[in-house]
Amino acid sequence: GCICPKNFPVCVCNHRATIKILGKARAPAQAEIRRNGRASSAKLRVAEKIGGRE
Repeated sequence: GCICPKNFPVCVCNHRATIKILGKARAPAQAEIRRNGRASSAKLRVAEKIGGRE
């Protein structure tokens, strides 16, 4: 997590990430899209909570 503007040469925000992205986003299979047209824009993402409070 850094939230500094992209044109900053060095991070000054000291922002810490709270999740870790695990792998790439998965799109639905063609069979799912045929059964459910709205599924075509869906993306499944998996994240792991790191540090911080529970």
